[in-house]
Order: sequence, then structure tokens, then C-alpha cells
Amino acid sequence: MAGRRTTGVVRTPSLELVPAMEEHCQALAVSCDAFAHVIGACVVEGWPMFPESVPKETGPTPWATYFFVHTADRVMLGSGGFKGPPTDGAVEIGYEIAPSYRRRGLGTEAAAGLVVFAFDDVRVRAVLAHTLAQPGPSPALLRTLGFERTQELDDPEDGPVWQWRLQRP
Repeated sequence: MAGRRTTGVVRTPSLELVPAMEEHCQALAVSCDAFAHVIGACVVEGWPMFPESVPKETGPTPWATYFFVHTADRVMLGSGGFKGPPTDGAVEIGYEIAPSYRRRGLGTEAAAGLVVFAFDDVRVRAVLAHTLAQPGPSPALLRTLGFERTQELDDPEDGPVWQWRLQRP
């Protein structure tokens, strides 16, 4: 599965993972319509599911937030990215897909694009993710990509969570 970068955008078969830029954040502060105009795609109803994950500002790093645009529909249907640059050889990913676009493999495709992007950097030896400590779509998605559950942690905000890890092939 492709997950290659061109001009900062990570491209997969059905998606463009567009890095959050300052103009995106400024438009988001105004309205979803302003954001849609700047990103060049309609914004799907139901996004964002996790408003706290929407960036308020960006930095000069590719290790931040990406907006997931479905190329055929020109719909911005989710977001995700990295919780920061590589630390001790690892990066952590997160992702969300709007309810109306779930169960189509697009979450798996977006996460796979992030993984390929991460492993393109020689400093990254592992990709991490966290899910609630219960069966569901996210654990299944991560297993599909080859992640292994490594431990259960107690998150101060979310309670019990599972940590997942994918080693560089």
C-alpha cells in the first residue's frame, strides 16, 4: 500500500493526507466553511469527533496533524498524525474517521500511510499507538497492519488503554 510523500502530502490509493498548515488552522478558527475552502474539499458532517485533536497552530515539522481527504469524493473525512517527532526511535500515531466513512477500510489506509511515512525516516524503528483497553475497530485495524499489543496502561484521562507497537520490517 502506498504512503508516499509529494510536497508534504502523503498519498495512498484513496486518500491524500494533507499536513496541517497555518492557513488551515486560521480557517478552522473562523468556520468549517472557511476551512473547506482553504483545504479544497467539503468537510464531512461529524468531523471532528475529537475536537481537542484539531490543531490550533502548526510548527515546521512533518510530525504533526494531517487531514484525510478522500480523493474521489473531495471530502475531508478525518484526521490524524503523530504525537510528536521520533523519540528513542519511536513515533506514536493517532487517527479518526467520520462515522459516515467508516467500515470502508479508509482508517486502515490512513494509518498505513502514516506508518509508511514514519518508516521512510531512518530514525524511526517503531510506530506506537494506543486504544481503549477493549475489543473494537481500532485494535482490529492495528492488528491488520501488523501491530502487536505490548502492554496495558492506566491513562489519567481515558482509564485503561492498550499500547500497540509495530517494529520496522
